[in-house]
Amino acid sequence: MKYYYLSLFVFGLAAFVGCSKSSESLPELELIIKVPSEQPTIQEAIDAARDDYTVLVAAGTYTGEFNRDLTFGGKKIKVKSEDGPLATVIDLQGSADEPHRGFSVLAGDDVMVEGFTIRNGFTNLGGAFYCLSSSPIIRNCILENNHATVSGGAVRCKSASPLLDNCTLVGNSSSMVGAGLFLIARSSPVLDNCIIAHSTLGGAVYISDSAGSVPLLTCSVIYGNDGGDWTGPLEGRDTLFDNQHIDPEFCDNAHDFRLDDASPCLPSNNACNALIGAVGEECD
Repeated sequence: MKYYYLSLFVFGLAAFVGCSKSSESLPELELIIKVPSEQPTIQEAIDAARDDYTVLVAAGTYTGEFNRDLTFGGKKIKVKSEDGPLATVIDLQGSADEPHRGFSVLAGDDVMVEGFTIRNGFTNLGGAFYCLSSSPIIRNCILENNHATVSGGAVRCKSASPLLDNCTLVGNSSSMVGAGLFLIARSSPVLDNCIIAHSTLGGAVYISDSAGSVPLLTCSVIYGNDGGDWTGPLEGRDTLFDNQHIDPEFCDNAHDFRLDDASPCLPSNNACNALIGAVGEECD
């Protein structure tokens, strides 16, 4: 009998050790909802997601209802493309008759948006992103040809402090101010390794309350924006923090935002030794 109990003890101990080792070797489970294979649209995937989920979007062009005017409902989630901004486009198809924006990030939202081209927004405030009392992370995105009739062609911040990391803002416009970025009510965005270029109306960055809103731009290129590049409270920052006021040298300023091999935005051609902008691929 004693051998029976001893055998049970040894077996249990071995099972415990084996389970412990197995548990330690298991990778952390990533919670993913895929678009369009599991949910047909980006908004439906966001709605289905819970905190700490990733909405993973396959390559393609996303248009129409539930792929624009996107909201988060106070969730902590990521919305990420599988293959990056050249392969994954959210075309908002906004117009004066049918206004649409990309994302509204509001108080209580804790989100990251990564790896998209977001184009053709048209609304009164914030064509691609409207950030209110929030601090989203916007990473490796191209914000292209978005328009605001009032302010913030690409991004509008009110009491908001988003991080824009390796983003390219190009060809955006605002009928009044802030084609690339508009700040009000003590907003403190950080732009790291970003490009704001070739805005067609409204200037690169506009600060409505210069005493309260303080943007920090580091290792960024601001160039060729109709209405001004480094103006007002930003004047003189074109050489601070490794920023540059120089042509980013896109392959095509209107359509192709990859970089010429002489571009100052390539790591080998700037003091930061870092990629500036969303796209590192060189021209064909």
